[in-house]
Amino acid sequence: MTNATIELYEALVAAGVEESRARAAASSVMSSEQAKETFATKADLEAMFRKQNMWIAGVFIGQVVVFTTLNGVLFGA
Repeated sequence: MTNATIELYEALVAAGVEESRARAAASSVMSSEQAKETFATKADLEAMFRKQNMWIAGVFIGQVVVFTTLNGVLFGA
């Protein structure tokens, strides 16, 4: 148990929560290290957004190429 978990447990017990429930609640709270490993950061989201935009741009360019080629083949240039 981290210091924050112990402090939360003690605060819950002092507030009148049963010890078993206080222990369960305190142990379910993530530490900051666990949260950093589990949740996406702003930088992670920005990188994913840039990658997604590159895929969208690539697909759009591909569609333009296919449409232009089919237009030239079907309707003659």
